[in-house]
Amino acid sequence: MRRLSAAVLLCAAACGGSALSPQEKTERCQDFAAAVAAGRLRTTPSEQVARDVAASLDNKLSRLGTPALHTPAVQVHQHLHRVEAAQRRGDAAAADRASADVRRAVSDLADACDLPEAAFFGD
Repeated sequence: MRRLSAAVLLCAAACGGSALSPQEKTERCQDFAAAVAAGRLRTTPSEQVARDVAASLDNKLSRLGTPALHTPAVQVHQHLHRVEAAQRRGDAAAADRASADVRRAVSDLADACDLPEAAFFGD
């Protein structure tokens, strides 16, 4: 929960309601999508993959600029950390649930970005 609070505060400071141009939105969404796609998240990732993808998103979250993009992106990030923690504990069922949450958040982000889900899943 602490990570969510920090991310929300970061968005409040960085997003500030500033609008992105259509080109900026597309570029930033594609950049975020490429980082997510590197994890091939159609299936439940390993602990290491979840950690690596989440880490690659750290510096991209604040660049999304608007809450409509930032909120689902933060959810993707948080759910990846849940997958990582569940895998570390050896709790496959919890990892699968968290991974399903990642995929739902990715779907929401794809909609907000006006990009196909395939751009985020690397297929």
